[in-house]
Amino acid sequence: MKKLIALTTLLASTAFASSTATLQLNGVIASAVSISLDTTSSQVFDLTNGETDALVATATEISNSNTGYVINVASVNNGAFVSTSDSNFSVNYTMKYDGQTLNLASGSDTVDKSASTGVVNNQSPITISYTGVPAVGFRSGTYQDTVTLEIVAN
Repeated sequence: MKKLIALTTLLASTAFASSTATLQLNGVIASAVSISLDTTSSQVFDLTNGETDALVATATEISNSNTGYVINVASVNNGAFVSTSDSNFSVNYTMKYDGQTLNLASGSDTVDKSASTGVVNNQSPITISYTGVPAVGFRSGTYQDTVTLEIVAN
């Protein structure tokens, strides 16, 4: 009886066999993005003298996103150099990222790089401008701001 069941099973499975078969193979590569800064051109600015489009860093953006990416730029002091000894004293500045003027007055802004699709290794200059202030009206010492850059795939 076992031989009959085995023979029936063999005949049934070969009865539906085809001369061709298709095997589909799929793979995935996830989006990968990174950003780094070359700040070798950074300097300590004399805030009594104005600057226009002074290069402070160059960002290297690496992406493989098919839909591009964005750069989120955030300023701790809302786009101002603030005295480290008295936060009542500050000097506002404007920042450009890859030529685009950012509005950091509310703390952050975004640079849309949706057109940068596929494999990208992009260099973007970061510049600042400010109007010099009279030393007599400001507390002496160090003024600073911290700016954070984040790259996010679309």
